[in-house]
Amino acid sequence: MSQRWLKFLEFLGSPLRAKAAPVDVFAPGRVREGAWYEFAHHEALFRLFGPHPDSPWYPYHCPTIFAAIDKLHIMPRPIATSAEITAEAPAGAWKWLTSESAVIVELAGGLSVQLGARLLVEAGAQLVSTFDHWPRANPMPKVHQDPRGLAAQPWPPQAVSRSVAIDSRDVIDCMASLAPNVFARIQQGIAADAPPVWMCDMRRMAVSKPGPGNFDNRYFIDDSILPSAKLLSRKGIRWLVYFSYLPAPSPSADLVGFLRDCHEAGIHLYNAAVTEPTTWVEPLPITTPPPEARFLGFQYPKSRAGGFGRRVPVPTESSGSGAFAGAGG
Repeated sequence: MSQRWLKFLEFLGSPLRAKAAPVDVFAPGRVREGAWYEFAHHEALFRLFGPHPDSPWYPYHCPTIFAAIDKLHIMPRPIATSAEITAEAPAGAWKWLTSESAVIVELAGGLSVQLGARLLVEAGAQLVSTFDHWPRANPMPKVHQDPRGLAAQPWPPQAVSRSVAIDSRDVIDCMASLAPNVFARIQQGIAADAPPVWMCDMRRMAVSKPGPGNFDNRYFIDDSILPSAKLLSRKGIRWLVYFSYLPAPSPSADLVGFLRDCHEAGIHLYNAAVTEPTTWVEPLPITTPPPEARFLGFQYPKSRAGGFGRRVPVPTESSGSGAFAGAGG
């Protein structure tokens, strides 16, 4: 087991000798109504929005945001889906999604979750989460509220907090809302060699840095979340589809080097776009190799508990006062 996993298991209070058994959403009788709130537990969402346990991509499934749901007492809420993501697909959509393909979805937060869930339900893909940050700095009081009466929030969501760099509540809410559909499809069977879909939040490297007293949870995707091009090739991946909102996009700086490595390894690069449903049928070739780029990630504040997120210190305060230890000082 990797050090990354051991660290998170220990932080969650679930080391290998733990007494409490993890929540098994697939245990007989665990799901009775098939309602979203039956899947609002962090372990259930981690299982549903991650790859098959025997998949070679399982070690790249990022646990940070799921740990945050537990440790920060985040209560998911139902939310509507985007009409663009749920639009009727043209005939032949997703036929290219085979065991020889991989997908990078880079959309804003919950949109990536919605598209990933659609690819799983309609094409039998397996999901890999990349949300490597803490959505807020401190735990909230536990809310004992009956979720059955909660009405779905409209899409697009409104920002919950302006004190954080990236308000990723929409990611969590979309996972909970789409969990029943994902659960039903996984019960039908998702193969361990199913095409992987990395769900990425394009907001992760927000340009503006939070000011003093706010929570800087910007982050970047590294090689603990994305495998090497050599590993992709060894596992039979022959083409990689970069799924963006608009065609002919500019991938985020932390993906450019990865895409270039894939190109140099002989993996064919393609682009599909939410706004161009014809590319759902036939993605467009990326003929120009990604540029050489040197990405510097030192300006993104890592959390002491893993992942990213620290409160920006106020000059007159001593560092770390009153901050949640898991999210940084």
